[in-house]
Amino acid sequence: MSVRVDEGGRFTASNMPLRQLIRYAHQLQESELVGGSREQLAERFDVLATPPRASSTPQVRVMLQSLLATRFNLQLRTDVRELPVYFLEAADARRRLGAQLRPSAAKCDVAAAGDFGAAKADSSRTCGYLGPAPGASLASGRSMMALRGVTMEEFSRLLEGPVRRRIVNRTALEGMFDGEFDFSAELGPPPPPPGNPDPIDRQTLPSLFTVLPEQLGLKLQAATAPVPVLVIERLEAPTPD
Repeated sequence: MSVRVDEGGRFTASNMPLRQLIRYAHQLQESELVGGSREQLAERFDVLATPPRASSTPQVRVMLQSLLATRFNLQLRTDVRELPVYFLEAADARRRLGAQLRPSAAKCDVAAAGDFGAAKADSSRTCGYLGPAPGASLASGRSMMALRGVTMEEFSRLLEGPVRRRIVNRTALEGMFDGEFDFSAELGPPPPPPGNPDPIDRQTLPSLFTVLPEQLGLKLQAATAPVPVLVIERLEAPTPD
């Protein structure tokens, strides 16, 4: 099961449950998609799509929304429900940055910085990057993650997948930031392909809930809050190719 957007913009999803495709298209956590038949949403699909060249990941997501609406007659409505969330907050009452977090040295364009899907493979990128630090060696067990030219709002979005909850940015930190922090149990690195030895002893990886306050001066505080959800009102078998 995988989904990716190539640098040229081509979208490829392999063996993806329909529920995951909908969640990817709309950037939803598991609890934020409601309704629909369990059997129908569990059905798996391959998707090969070629959007216009140089399409960003957010643009590809919007095009996937249109594809799902057209091919599956998917109809959604918005509701609001009280759900578990995390607040991303400054760990220090005076909002001092952690030792490994600093204002970005690059002058990043907001639109360019937000396209993380195109930046994952380029650790030299100075804007909109979250991934292994340049020169990171997975075998070392102490390799670092890096963020480059990232706002706290973007950082919140990027952490939602690993912690599996919506994250509300309450840091009050403006602008873009650079930083480095240890690999964590929640954030990665991803496991190797099946059959390959794992160079990481994952039992030794610290928790993101420890790494953030100790190294970046941030914390995730558990809470509940009103969260927009999408409710499936109609979903049909896909039209043929």
